[in-house]
Amino acid sequence: MNYEQLITETALADERFVIMTAENRALVRNIPSHPILSKRFIDTGITEQTMIGMAAGLALRGRVPIVHALAAFL
Repeated sequence: MNYEQLITETALADERFVIMTAENRALVRNIPSHPILSKRFIDTGITEQTMIGMAAGLALRGRVPIVHALAAFL
């Protein structure tokens, strides 16, 4: 099982999961076009700090954000 398959399986099991990325779609190529998960996929662009703030807000509202970006920019 690879990273994308694990995220897909995990997110499909619970509708609270939201997948977030900051212009780093290499590991999640198929999720944006997934019929169910496309509605729970957010690409914030080159805004890693904003993405983390958004994830915190989503978590406060009961969502479970999965964020990923290049570590150097986080």
